[in-house]
Amino acid sequence: MIADIKIDVKTSKESNVSEGKLFYFDQGLFLEITSPLHQIMFFSGKQLTIYYPESNKAFIINSKFPQMLPLFSIFLMILEDDMGLSKLGFVVSKVVKKKDGKYFYFIPVKKLQKLIQYYIVKVSNNGNISYIKVTNRKKKVISETFIFGYKLINNLKLPNMIKTKKYDDKKNLISTETMVMSDIISDGLIPIKIKNFKIPDDAEIKEIEW
Repeated sequence: MIADIKIDVKTSKESNVSEGKLFYFDQGLFLEITSPLHQIMFFSGKQLTIYYPESNKAFIINSKFPQMLPLFSIFLMILEDDMGLSKLGFVVSKVVKKKDGKYFYFIPVKKLQKLIQYYIVKVSNNGNISYIKVTNRKKKVISETFIFGYKLINNLKLPNMIKTKKYDDKKNLISTETMVMSDIISDGLIPIKIKNFKIPDDAEIKEIEW
């Protein structure tokens, strides 16, 4: 899949807008940002690689759980059954039926239970995942994700907008991240340079545990 992409990140202090191209294929999600700064991001599993060609520097971010990485990881998750949560060891503790759909309450694996109480996924009556809420052990909402504009493209249901809001323990909004996709081609040919991309051997690399 290939799409044009725009990412808007807002905090109380600043707002940043990035634009580029998104490529989704077997190896994972590849994102090339062309404005305002050239950077390459590759997300696969629980690892995010960010490379800056001009400075030849790279960051490899390892996370215990994909949700803790930037919002485009959610894009990958919604393409899987139950967002791939069962595969990660999450267990459904209850399902709440409401007029607008079903809410699935996932309990995280033991090593994440100190951080997360529930991972709540709303499946609307049309079968689309439209809302995700994460609560911590204090029962406080730490993030909400809204998923809009699903379109059926070559038998693949894809949203064109994902918006995530993150909060602190006092319910204050920390940041809002919005990803908008356009000109989506589900069966587009992935360029060889994208499929075979790797960080140059002489790049300065820093690994981060998140």
